[in-house]
Amino acid sequence: MKREPEGYPILTADETRQMDARAPEYGLPLALLMENAGRTVADAAATFGARRILVAAGGGNNGGDGFVAARFLRGRGARVSVACVRPVAQLTGIARLAADRFLEVGGFVVSLEEANWEAADLIIDALMGTGASGDVREPIASAIAAINAADCPKLSVDVPSGMDADAYGEPGLAVRATVTVALSAYKRGLVHFPAAEWAGRVILADIGFPPSLYPRPDSVVVSSSFVRIALPSWGRETHKGARGSLLVLAGSRGMAGAAAMCANAAVRTGAGLVYLACPDALTPVYEGKLTEIVLRPAPDEGSGRLIPQALDGVLQAMGTADAVVLGPGLGAQGATPDFVERLLPRLDRPSIIDADALNIIAAGGLMPPPDSVLTPHPGEMARLLGCTVPDVQRDRPAAAREAAERFRSVVVLKGAHTIIAQPGRVTAVNTVSHPVLGTAGSGDLLSGIIGALLAQGASPYDAAVCGVRLHGTAGVLAASKWGGTLGATDILRFLSRAREALLTDHETEVIL
Repeated sequence: MKREPEGYPILTADETRQMDARAPEYGLPLALLMENAGRTVADAAATFGARRILVAAGGGNNGGDGFVAARFLRGRGARVSVACVRPVAQLTGIARLAADRFLEVGGFVVSLEEANWEAADLIIDALMGTGASGDVREPIASAIAAINAADCPKLSVDVPSGMDADAYGEPGLAVRATVTVALSAYKRGLVHFPAAEWAGRVILADIGFPPSLYPRPDSVVVSSSFVRIALPSWGRETHKGARGSLLVLAGSRGMAGAAAMCANAAVRTGAGLVYLACPDALTPVYEGKLTEIVLRPAPDEGSGRLIPQALDGVLQAMGTADAVVLGPGLGAQGATPDFVERLLPRLDRPSIIDADALNIIAAGGLMPPPDSVLTPHPGEMARLLGCTVPDVQRDRPAAAREAAERFRSVVVLKGAHTIIAQPGRVTAVNTVSHPVLGTAGSGDLLSGIIGALLAQGASPYDAAVCGVRLHGTAGVLAASKWGGTLGATDILRFLSRAREALLTDHETEVIL
């Protein structure tokens, strides 16, 4: 199994086929790899506790994996049968070998047309794998429709049948899997939405490819081990000064909560000191709302916004900060764009730029300082790139990489799943998240989290990757405790637990 420093490779279908073709050069018979693949599928199937299992097998190697899984499950006492796209006598190569071995142990094989889909407690989809492209033909099309109609869980082998492994868009006719066991590497369609909706929960399986056989990927799924290593740590004698100070430039009349959530998230992520430079008119609000934040009121001439007259005080406050967050709830009206334009060339600290600051940059054709961390949602990304939201969503990794190159910065493209891109680094995808994160204020939390990690000395890329995973983990923990309709302040309460969970999390992505 290959693991890049940042995580596990996301490969194309062609790259995985090339690995299969080169495996014999490494002394790895394809039949052995198929045995390993089938065993891991059987292991995953066993977790469902199903009594009657039906395997839908295609005529290629994906079907062979299904036959091996069926043999292992039968050996463990399951009532398992295989519905195959063609008679066993017409199969060839190692798929035929796998089918014969299943028959030798008393296995039962029927045609797809004869399969009793409704009688199964679990269906294993091994029809097509990564070989799908274009329209699905009969009899597989009818089989996929029947599988989806069956009232039981579905487990897909490598890729849900009918899904183009390399495509991000919504597939046409494809199996809607409960779980997909990805063999050797993640595929693009398993990771990026809307295609990933068809994959269900994705489990990565090690089937025996040596690391040297893997190509260098352009994208990875973030691994737990990378986050554990990259998260800033503290010794027993650590004091608040050693844990970094963060200056938050945020908030405006009507959007005071954004700054508060950002600053509080930074505290929960371990920043030693958090300063909030806020419009003076909002000082009474924050004095009653924030007990752990040091306020730096800025002259606003009663506007309730950060304006150019605040610049001198902001620069003075920045002199004692290790990192800066600019943007949450800032507003883009009045003199605030002028304030941002004057500030950007003088930002000499690691900086997070979010929300309205991104909109001001896009509208004014401005450039952030190099090596900033930009955290746009799809709408903000579309404005930064001068395109539409559908353009961004059509190929999210490409959009993130384009913005990273254009702005010479780390770019965090928020959404499901969040993508982190930096020129010269592998693009990282965080798959640990929950829909509860799609709520107002969630992005403000993320800015505070990443800002706190920057203040503690993490590099912009590491702070972004670790911050996104912390944010996602907090959402998962909050939802598991309180359900799926939460606000950002609910998620905030789980940040400390999320950090502890990450520091103690051992790899769960791989079936060994």
